[in-house]
Order: sequence, then structure tokens, then C-alpha cells
Amino acid sequence: MEKNEILMKAQQENKGKDIADLEAQKKGASLAFTVGGLSFIAIIIVELIVTGIMHYEIMGGCFLMLATAFYVKYFMLRKRHELVVAICYTLIAIGWLAFWLLRLTKVI
Repeated sequence: MEKNEILMKAQQENKGKDIADLEAQKKGASLAFTVGGLSFIAIIIVELIVTGIMHYEIMGGCFLMLATAFYVKYFMLRKRHELVVAICYTLIAIGWLAFWLLRLTKVI
């Protein structure tokens, strides 16, 4: 196979998208996910110290984000470990959201 044939085939497989651009988007999304998660944790800690109120809904949202990331990873890679982690994060998220609902209904 010649160089031009290989290049054309790669362009067709990537549907005209630039590999460097795709990689930059992937790194950007990963970094944004990390920064967003850390900022949620910081907000939760500051709110807990200042007001004494635990924000269960934010914790539930954080764990749902993590679960979603691992579900996507599982469906792309089909690795059992990713599915197990996704299920664990889902269960933790359900727990946090249950605490939130209990607080909304003034049970706790």
C-alpha cells in the first residue's frame, strides 16, 4: 500500500476529522471532568464548614458523572472492571440521592 492510499483510508475512517483535534477534545473533556469534580468537592467542604449543611444532591451528581464515564468506557472497551466500577458508582449515587430525598421530605 502506498503512502497516499494509507492517508486516504485513514481520512475516510476518521470521517474527515483531524486526529490531533480529536485527541485535544478528549484531553480537554478529561481535564474538565476532573476540574469540575474537584470544584464540586471544594464547594461541598466549604458549605459543610460554613453552614453545617451537607449537599447530598451534589454528591449524587458527582457520582452519576463518574458512573456515566465508566459506563461509556465499558461499552467502548467491554472490560468487566469498568462495568463493576460503573455499577458501584451508580449505587453510591443512588444512596446520596436517597439521602437528599429524605432531607427534602424532612425525614432526616
